Amino acid sequence: MPAAPDWGIGWTFQRKGQDVSPLPRAADNFPAPLGDSWQPRWNGIMDIDEYRRMFQLETTYWWFVGRRALVRDWVAAALRRQPAATSERWLLDAGCGTGANAEMLRAFGRVIGTDVSPEALHWSRQRGLSHLARCRVEKLCFADDTFDVVTALDMLEHVDDDLAALAELHRVCKPGGAVIITVPAYGFLWSPHDEALHHRRRYAPRELRDKLQAMGFEVERLSHFMCGLFLPVLLLRFWQSLRKQGVRPQSDLRPLPTWLNGLLIRLLGIERWLISLFSLPLGVSLICTARKRAWVRSLVQRRPEFAYDFPQRVLDDAYINRLANEPHAPGLEFSRRDPVRPTGHERDG
Repeated sequence: MPAAPDWGIGWTFQRKGQDVSPLPRAADNFPAPLGDSWQPRWNGIMDIDEYRRMFQLETTYWWFVGRRALVRDWVAAALRRQPAATSERWLLDAGCGTGANAEMLRAFGRVIGTDVSPEALHWSRQRGLSHLARCRVEKLCFADDTFDVVTALDMLEHVDDDLAALAELHRVCKPGGAVIITVPAYGFLWSPHDEALHHRRRYAPRELRDKLQAMGFEVERLSHFMCGLFLPVLLLRFWQSLRKQGVRPQSDLRPLPTWLNGLLIRLLGIERWLISLFSLPLGVSLICTARKRAWVRSLVQRRPEFAYDFPQRVLDDAYINRLANEPHAPGLEFSRRDPVRPTGHERDG
């Protein structure tokens, strides 16, 4: 019999249709910290050195500080539509990295962080986080409809199959729950920084919106951020493309002078205030809030053959995606010739 999969550090969850008790295992079941003998250069997602650099900079570096403050605002806004008490909320940080974002999310409820990299989880533990699980985002080790809020912060660009990842985020999110995503914007901004972090892609706004809607999400809001730095970054990327050199690309994560780091934090603070008023039309990154449509659960309950296969059927059947935005979508009627395909007519009465 093959060994049971290692779902992570201190947490055991079961998937689809099985009883799940989201409670931590005893502390003595935690694996030992990573030793010096385990030193791969690359874990398939990011270079190991990048995790150490991220851990050192994540609490002070302007990019992380500005993004974390913006995400905090968007999580708070999303939870205003979900009246559950803080002690009753479950939040998932998918692709938690070195843990600073999961630490911030604890103000909103009970938080679980996941990452495929044991090195990332090791650094997350250094921040005092214990509710951690090691699993791929394309195959999350949690039951359906578990989390009130799911965050995927600069994670989707790292996975080969982002549609499979979005399908899993949809599955584990509660109906009516929110998924908050940040991704790098625009392929023409590709740079050695993306290569160093092993990105697979950068996103156009329409691409991100279409993929979320195809997975059964309702896009509640989408905005650019880092708008004020768009032109300087564009010029820098062009210059880097002309002077590209070296065997191994390096990321842009480097300590800055204190005055410059503080200035950039204040600039992103101004952008955060502007984003609270309207969505910015241009920027280096994208942030999005998407809701799991409540009518999906009703549809699955009436047609059990949709269970656990709904996201793929959405991709295969454009009718469902189109009708999702109609006000009477839960009242869809099914064709007798094809019981899986809705006819698009409302029920009488």
